[in-house]
Amino acid sequence: MAWTFSDEVTFTPDSETPGFSGMEMNAAPGDRGARFDEDALGGGPFNFSATPGVSQGLSPRRTTIMLKPVGATCNLACDYCYYLPVAQGYEAPAKRMSLDVLESVLAGYLPEAAAEVSIAWQGGEPTLAGLPWFKKMIELVEKHRRPGQTVNHALQTNGTRLNDDWGAFLHQHQFLVGLSLDGLLRDHDHYRKDRQQRGTYQRVLDGRAILQKHKVEHNLLVVLNDRNVTRPREVWRQLMALRTDWIQFIPAVEWVHDPDATGDHAWKTADFSPPGEAYGRFLIHVFDDWFAHHRHRVSVRMFDAVLSILARGYSTECTLGNTCAGQVTLEHDGSVYGCDHFVEPNWGLGQVSPPVSLTCNGQKLDPSEPGDAAPLDTDWMSRLDSPRFETFARRKQEHGAMCRSCDFRRVCNGGCPKHRPVRGSRPAPSALCSGYRMFFAHAMPRLEWLAGYIQRGDIPPAEAPSSIMPRNSRKPRVKTRKKRR
Repeated sequence: MAWTFSDEVTFTPDSETPGFSGMEMNAAPGDRGARFDEDALGGGPFNFSATPGVSQGLSPRRTTIMLKPVGATCNLACDYCYYLPVAQGYEAPAKRMSLDVLESVLAGYLPEAAAEVSIAWQGGEPTLAGLPWFKKMIELVEKHRRPGQTVNHALQTNGTRLNDDWGAFLHQHQFLVGLSLDGLLRDHDHYRKDRQQRGTYQRVLDGRAILQKHKVEHNLLVVLNDRNVTRPREVWRQLMALRTDWIQFIPAVEWVHDPDATGDHAWKTADFSPPGEAYGRFLIHVFDDWFAHHRHRVSVRMFDAVLSILARGYSTECTLGNTCAGQVTLEHDGSVYGCDHFVEPNWGLGQVSPPVSLTCNGQKLDPSEPGDAAPLDTDWMSRLDSPRFETFARRKQEHGAMCRSCDFRRVCNGGCPKHRPVRGSRPAPSALCSGYRMFFAHAMPRLEWLAGYIQRGDIPPAEAPSSIMPRNSRKPRVKTRKKRR
């Protein structure tokens, strides 16, 4: 069938414009709730543990989906954009996902999916698909979901295109929004610019004001780079001043060719990438203040993921999970991949096919009866390359000797394969390994203390025992001199 809008939006983006996904907003609606609530860390729809599902093939019941309505197309031109190579790989300039392909995706997914599912909408900038497109998407979700099935939506956006119409829509359909804001104005505007190389900080705050006005739940997504990672106290102070309840820190680790090296060593992290030890110091400073003053109100995604591992045995964040199973990414053209960080030909899993138009003597027919419409591609997931997906998912478990002997592997699982040399092509430590080890060595006693309360379903007291606190933060003992008799 052919979908049309009464106010048709035709969007042919500039193929040279980079997009920015920048977010692993993999948990959001299921993670809502008061801090340390009984279900705050255990009921999310995303589970990145070592599940048998990796070897059982792909199915809607075991897999969540991330959709890219306009691919990598974006109205910004962020310097650290990791999605730029994707835009360069398109055979033609990216266009909006057709509603035929969208309906095939939903019709092949929702009827067999779990009773509660979450769909992530990312880009590029997904709002470029247009509000009419998203309204039609909601209609298609209602058409194909099972009775009683709950469908949660998570949208990642740079926030610069939000207005009252968007705010009302997002509130009505209970979207959780991930809003990209890199902490301080000077750091944000250094890297997050529009096509005219203008900073976007104030426009993002204006977009957030729209979300607040319409009471739309939202996360702040902070991309950590070589600049803001050196200012943890200032960044955290600014985030607390903005009164946000959900925060995600995303290290911008990208690999570039090193002309001074050869072979597997001919790669180095980009200049904008945060050094591992600086990343560790950032997490330590943030954790200390969060633990002391904000842990009962503010959710920091990485801390929550570690607590979930310690208390429940699985991660709510893919980077700390034991495999890369659990989710697939669908591009605007219907192509499917295991992760939006690996939208590459060698990791393609298959294609969602648009319905074949009915023709007669070479003329396209406009079916007058619903039954005359071309069938949707409802079995697209069963046709995906499961062996390739299994290889991709298990690659995360290929650890070198250093990782295998590390006490903290149980909580980091080697980090994201993309952060390893040659983008995970060889089992070497993550570029952030030194930072992980610094942070876990510093914070683990307090994390384990909190996890114990979560396991028991209790709320931890405001004051922690001195035995779990870092030595330099313990209250000094007051020495008293005995009086002579």
